[in-house]
Amino acid sequence: MNDQTKVYPSLLAADFGNIQKDVERCLSSGADGIHIDVMDGHFVKNLAFSQKTVAAVRKVVPQECDVDVHLMMYNPFEYIESFIENGAKRISFHIEATEGADEIIEYIKKSGCKAGIAINPSTSVELILKYLDMVDSLLVMGVEPGHGSQQFIPDVLNTVKIARAIAPREKLAIQVDGGIDSKTGAECVKCGANILVSGSYLLAGSAMPASIQKLRNKQ
Repeated sequence: MNDQTKVYPSLLAADFGNIQKDVERCLSSGADGIHIDVMDGHFVKNLAFSQKTVAAVRKVVPQECDVDVHLMMYNPFEYIESFIENGAKRISFHIEATEGADEIIEYIKKSGCKAGIAINPSTSVELILKYLDMVDSLLVMGVEPGHGSQQFIPDVLNTVKIARAIAPREKLAIQVDGGIDSKTGAECVKCGANILVSGSYLLAGSAMPASIQKLRNKQ
């Protein structure tokens, strides 16, 4: 695994009326991947994006770009196949949203996609430890999921530390999503994260290339 910190802009902070333009801006600014949050209105009290969004993004990004799909939804197993068919390269689902995590991980990986498991800030890290040697990545939420522009919750740094102590970088990517800026990104990387997902800090700013470099260089 490349030891450099990777940066994925989150489309939750994009201009929904012109997502293609924002995706192209992210890529030209040096982003390593595009993060797409899918919300069902039940697991989180918001609705966002779908398989069609993934397909639209895949049309404008190079094949090597990580189209990173984060399922904030119940019954994720029912939707995995369609997201992979539409171009997802990594799919993360929430441990809080299913009782069949083993089956979901196996299915995602058999389908040729990277498998990730996600955890909310208030969830005990103990729930995901047994899955760390099964998945390609762990997605640690830095805020309560559902809405952008929230303040980072420092307690999640302990989850990152514990996971990294168990799984070395070459075995597991650790993403942190929510409340990420140059300061919180540096704290996450120090604790062991190697993928930073950032929405408003990147997409609402006018100097995205410089902001991406600030996140990437916090090692």
